[in-house]
Amino acid sequence: MKKTVQVSIGGYPFTIETEAFEKLKTYLEEVRNAYSGDSDTDEIMKELEERTAELILEKAGKGCVVGIEAVDYAIGRIGRPDELAEEEQSQNEGRQAAPKDTRNNIKDRRLYRDVDNRVLGGVCSGIAAYFGLDVVLIRVIFVLFFAPGFLFEKFFAISVLAYMLLWLIIPAAKTVEEKCKMRGKPLDLGEFKSKVPTQSQVKEFGKEVQTSPALSIAGKVLGIICGVLLVTAGTAGLFGCCAMWSMPDIMHGLIAKSSPSITSNMDVAIMSFLNMRTTWILIATIVGLMSIAFLYAGTMCIFRFQAPKWKPGLILFLLWIIAILVFAGYAFKILALPAILLTV
Repeated sequence: MKKTVQVSIGGYPFTIETEAFEKLKTYLEEVRNAYSGDSDTDEIMKELEERTAELILEKAGKGCVVGIEAVDYAIGRIGRPDELAEEEQSQNEGRQAAPKDTRNNIKDRRLYRDVDNRVLGGVCSGIAAYFGLDVVLIRVIFVLFFAPGFLFEKFFAISVLAYMLLWLIIPAAKTVEEKCKMRGKPLDLGEFKSKVPTQSQVKEFGKEVQTSPALSIAGKVLGIICGVLLVTAGTAGLFGCCAMWSMPDIMHGLIAKSSPSITSNMDVAIMSFLNMRTTWILIATIVGLMSIAFLYAGTMCIFRFQAPKWKPGLILFLLWIIAILVFAGYAFKILALPAILLTV
């Protein structure tokens, strides 16, 4: 029988044998002591613990008691501080190697499917991880890409085939090493250490930007100018929405004047479509939502307000997209569908 303890490593809960826990604790203390002179020690240790926990899960599996073998596997994959010091010393004794740019950018990443955050195949979440973008944004883009398929069957087939092709071509990130490559994160101690100067430089640059009076004033002025332009555009858009209420009457007069010159059925259908009040209500809804979004963004820029937690900007954007899709479906029903039925 072996004693076990309940611990949390990198945010993951584990049931681990006492001997394995003591070895892992000693290893993490050695790494912390090796990085004690760096300003980013806490940040490095937090990410290192996450990688260690993922490697232990890869070796032992979920729900299993972690033994000494899983701990040895994680330590062997990441490396020990003394091994890294010997490697650096051997490099310094030979010719001096050129500095390597190890910033966390796209060059450090590989495209994988993120199966841990997937809805279907993990294609969208994998692309978001590769480009460092919000996965919601990528999924909205994919929804817009699929939207024409609900109106035209050929587009739907193309959309489905494109997604299935990406599903087959892009490999899934199953191992810890693949998940690290997918996000451009370090896996061994050498990569952790090489990223420290870059992180420090970014923090120092950020502090300089925040404390610079000239940049602060320039940012405020630019924000006010952009805010005024957005508020002006939003106000003009709302006035335009009010004017659209009388557009059916205006279009009726134009149709009456130009009716003798209209010869094709398509022209008749377009003029009838523009004469309908529903058409202009949908157009006014699209323009109105965009105008309200401009007013909201302009007010936030002018008065430097903090965005609420319920994200009204995102809600307005989604409503605007829905309004565009409804208008597109309505236009297809009025203009294209009758012509298609006549040809069948």
